[in-house]
Order: sequence, then C-alpha cells, then structure tokens
Amino acid sequence: HAAGAGADAGADDRLAVVLALAYPLGDVVLATVVLLTLARSRRGQRSVLVLVAAGLGGLAVSDSAYVYLTTGGYPGIELIGAGWVIGFLLIAVAASGSSTAHGVSGRRRAEPGEEPVGSRGAWRLRALLPYLPMVAAEATVTARLLATGRVEPVELGIGVVLVGLVLARQFLALDENRRLVEQLAAVQRQLRHQALHDPLTGLADRALFADRLQHALALRPRAGSAVTVMFCDLDDFKAVNDGLGHAAGDALLRLVADRLRSCLRPADTVARLGGDEFAVLLEDSPDPLEVAGRLLAAVARPCELDGTPVRATMSIGVATASSAVDLGAPETGESLLRRADAAMYRAKAAGKGRVAGAPGQLADGGPAASGAAVPRQLR
Repeated sequence: HAAGAGADAGADDRLAVVLALAYPLGDVVLATVVLLTLARSRRGQRSVLVLVAAGLGGLAVSDSAYVYLTTGGYPGIELIGAGWVIGFLLIAVAASGSSTAHGVSGRRRAEPGEEPVGSRGAWRLRALLPYLPMVAAEATVTARLLATGRVEPVELGIGVVLVGLVLARQFLALDENRRLVEQLAAVQRQLRHQALHDPLTGLADRALFADRLQHALALRPRAGSAVTVMFCDLDDFKAVNDGLGHAAGDALLRLVADRLRSCLRPADTVARLGGDEFAVLLEDSPDPLEVAGRLLAAVARPCELDGTPVRATMSIGVATASSAVDLGAPETGESLLRRADAAMYRAKAAGKGRVAGAPGQLADGGPAASGAAVPRQLR
C-alpha cells in the first residue's frame, strides 16, 4: 500500500511538473505570436500590441516562478502575484485602448511599386522574432550552468522544446520556399509561352517563327539541308466574319490551326502571323509540295460553325532556300518569307485553294477542293 501510494505521489508530481511547464511555454508562444503581429501591424496599432506583449511577459515571469515553486524552489509569493497582477493589468489597458488605435487613419498610402517606409527593418524583425525565445532560453540555461554547474530539468525542457519548435519552423519555411520556387518557375514558363505564342490558336507567333527561321538558315550551310517556308492564307475569310460573326471566325481559325498542326512533323513549325495568315517552316523536307497538298486537303474538310456548314480553302505559297538557289546574295528569313508571300498571291490569282511555288523552284499545285471559305447559305 505504501509503495502504491508512493507511485501515485510520483505520478502526481510528474503531472504537476508537466502542467507547470505548460504555463511558461504557452506564454512564450503567445508572446511570439504577439510580436510577429506587432512586426506586421500599422503604427497606430503597435502601442496596443506592445501592452499585450508586456502583459504576456509579466504572466510568463510569474508562471516561470510558479514552475520553480512547484519543483522545489521558492522565489517568493509576492513576485508571483505581482507578475500576474501586472500582466493582466497591462492586457486590460491594451483592451481599453484598442478602439482608439483601431480608428487611427489618414496616413499617406504607399504608391504602387513604392517600398513602404521601414519595410526592410520590419522584414528583418519578422525574420528574427521566432529565434528570440530560443536565444533567451539558451542564454538562461548557459547562465545557470556557469553559475551553479547544473541545469534544472524544467529549464532544460523549455530549451529543448523551443529548439524543436524553431527547427519545425525552419522545415516548414523550406517547404514553403520550395513550393514558391516551383510556382514561380511555372509562372515564368507560362509567361514565356504567352509571349511567344498566339493567344487564340496556341500556335507560334511571328516573333517565334522568325527566330526559328533565322536559326534554321544559320544551320543550313553546315547541315546541307533545304529550308522551306509556306505562306498560307484562308480564302474569303471575311465572308465568315461578316456572315456568322467574329466568334465563328475565331472558331474557324482554331480549327484550321489544329488541322495544320496535325499534318506536320513535331520538328516543323506552324505559326499564325496575324488575321487569317499562317506560316509553316519545314527543315529538310523531301517533298514540300506534297506537304502543302496535305495541308490543303486537311483545311478543305467540311465543318460546322454554329450549326452552319462551312467549307474553307487556303492558298499556299512555297519558297525554299537551298544551295542551288542562293548562289548570289545569302538568303535571309525576311527574303524567304517575302518570296513565299508573293507565291501565295500567285496562287490566289490562279483561282484560290491551290499551291504556288516561288519562280524556278516548284511547280504549282492545283486546287485541293472546290469552293472558298464561305458558308453555303451565303453563296
């Protein structure tokens, strides 16, 4: 029975120590939260938060003294009572003055892009605040160890808990930074894609097409391959916009873009230059005219826009840069695209819906399908 009573007494003592330890730790956590809030607060609110932090500090002192009292020390009941009274009094004063601080206004707001005054100092304060409780605990443990040669279990426990909390915060901060870096990389990729692609069709835009064309021409002397440019223009596209509306016209452009892309190799480039004009870049293609025929056939397949049957055709001009062509002045991307554009106008003049090659390079191709990009009801 005596042994059982002793065991019960030991369990009660351990429970009392744990409960006593929870008081100062809770006060430290609350004080840290208040200080972090203070660092992020406006100037008119800081006086209230300072009082709350001071009040919590007084409570922490009294709770720490109570821990010593519970574990065998005796700091004096007056000190414990004074800390609690002062702490609650400061919190009450802060509560009474919060409404006044909350109404403070009229300060000049920072302009967009302007760094608020003292923001760097506030950032440094926010970065250092979580470490202050740990530094204080470690300093207390070190001072006690140097003065008495031993450390109270309660002090050691507080120090260990604070170090664990700081390490947990560091791991959380590292994980947050990793996620922010991944999000930033994704946003950068999206911005680069948007900067170099047509927002309507998702195809390359004029700038990206020109860059890839220039790169292909620069590699051509070493690779010994031909570079072909196709200038593609929808026939009578204005009739679709006028007859069915611009939404139907946009839908047709997206459909044409998908059909052009489906006919090309992954290494080829198709771009929307603007309006109803498209361009195709072929590197080392064995038969550009055959590729152009596939493009004409794909675009000419019937489709429906807002329930209206539509059959589109496209005129294509083809120009190729090879060692047999540019023995004179070196071919540039602008000159090659300009020759393909001129060949496209020849295809339109010959009846639309067909392929025309630049002079001396390719034989002209006949129409892939009759009709133009006009709804049947509008003909």
